[in-house]
Amino acid sequence: MKKRGMMKNILVLMLALALCLVPAAMSAEEVPQDTPVFKFPNTGVQIEILPLFNEVEGVIVPSYDYEFPSTGVYAVGLTYYAFTAEKYAELAGKAQLTEEDGEFVAQRAADLLWVFGIHKDRKVDELLDILSNIVGIDVDRLQEIKASGEYRFFRKTGPDREIAGGFEEKYRDEYEALVKACEEKPSMIQATGPKKITAESGTVVSFETTDLAGSPVKSEELFSPYELTMINLWGTFCGPCIQEMPGLETLYQTMKAKNVNVIGVVVDISGPNDKGLIEEAEDIISTTGVKYMNLLPWDGIDAALPATAIPTTYFVDSQGQLVGRPAVGSRSAAAYEGLIDSVLAQMGK
Repeated sequence: MKKRGMMKNILVLMLALALCLVPAAMSAEEVPQDTPVFKFPNTGVQIEILPLFNEVEGVIVPSYDYEFPSTGVYAVGLTYYAFTAEKYAELAGKAQLTEEDGEFVAQRAADLLWVFGIHKDRKVDELLDILSNIVGIDVDRLQEIKASGEYRFFRKTGPDREIAGGFEEKYRDEYEALVKACEEKPSMIQATGPKKITAESGTVVSFETTDLAGSPVKSEELFSPYELTMINLWGTFCGPCIQEMPGLETLYQTMKAKNVNVIGVVVDISGPNDKGLIEEAEDIISTTGVKYMNLLPWDGIDAALPATAIPTTYFVDSQGQLVGRPAVGSRSAAAYEGLIDSVLAQMGK
């Protein structure tokens, strides 16, 4: 792939198959000025985009940013795809991958780098046990990296060398060169650890906006009738967002019995005059059979509900206060229901 300064096209055009990256703001305190990074907000990790990342023909994509359920172990990953950026954009732009597409991707995907975090008060043996026995990950060659905050972090480079060995020669060589570059610069990873958002310390989400039809919506009136409201941030450009919408509609109908509401926010619409994207969003909503409310983004949404990738889903109580942690990436209706039950339990409901 031709060099594309700071991998801008990768970050903006190359939409991950499990989520779609959106541009992330970086502060001078977080990274050296002008240093491009992949940013993982859920785990508090940043990975520098090395110069070689811009020069390869294959595609490098952030692929994990979550806690393994109920383990307290956090995972971050970079995945290498052994095909061109143009092919990646074609696949990521589809509303739904065919079985043939899925097989094509599976045969050409190899994880390049893993980073795992665990609270510093827990033993490393716990991390190794969780990774090997619960998650099923080979824990050989884990190396601890420098980190600040309350968590210890460990990396593993080239975890899928065996898979990459079956790639076409030029992609196999690229993978090995990328692994070597990552191994030679441990400082490419900066880690502080996850920041939990709880009902006690979470901010109150307050806004006035409109739905797609232009009807005014106030957050207080939207949230107050429900024990919990799930806010799903999505975009018209995001294949994974659209893929999960029928499941979200099923969830919306199912969760009424628990007094839980589901709403969507179409984050790439610039405002009420953005008629083209509003119409596109309405077409998507019609095609996916969605009946739950979808809103235009409001001034201040980036600060209230930050998202460096979509779909990102937040939960608020009847007072509009954030509860639990945001869920990044697409999920099944059953997986979301599990998250909702967990949040309700945290609230004592």
